[in-house]
Amino acid sequence: MCKSIRNSLLVLLLIALPAMASSPIEYTKTSGDYVVHFSAMMTSELSAEVARAYQIQRSNQVAMITVNVQHQQEPGEFHAVAADIHSRAANLTGQPRNIRLHQVSEGESIYYVGTLPVANEEIITFTLEITPTHETSPITVRFKRTFYTS
Repeated sequence: MCKSIRNSLLVLLLIALPAMASSPIEYTKTSGDYVVHFSAMMTSELSAEVARAYQIQRSNQVAMITVNVQHQQEPGEFHAVAADIHSRAANLTGQPRNIRLHQVSEGESIYYVGTLPVANEEIITFTLEITPTHETSPITVRFKRTFYTS
């Protein structure tokens, strides 16, 4: 994978998203020695090159979530770790949305990506149960995001 594509995706997902969010949501959660980074966005915001590289459909009616888990081994020294992630999503009427996350590994980076269909002004509540490798207790992340398709 081209380094510029990887860097573009990481910058877009982990830095630019808070500024683009339609409402403030939590983008990190710390639990013990672990930090979970997560985000949600419309796939239409991806460049064609990045969408093609990760086989993600670009659409103004498809949202995606990304998750990255970091473990602090020494003070200030974090390393990506694999995790078992169970994801659930539902809109305000309780209709479930299926999200199947798949792992993307490049070098020392590990992150999880999943997509789901959304309607204009739809509010989705996400619940992620994240169990880092070699751990038994999950880290629970819950957040809401409003999606705009037009």
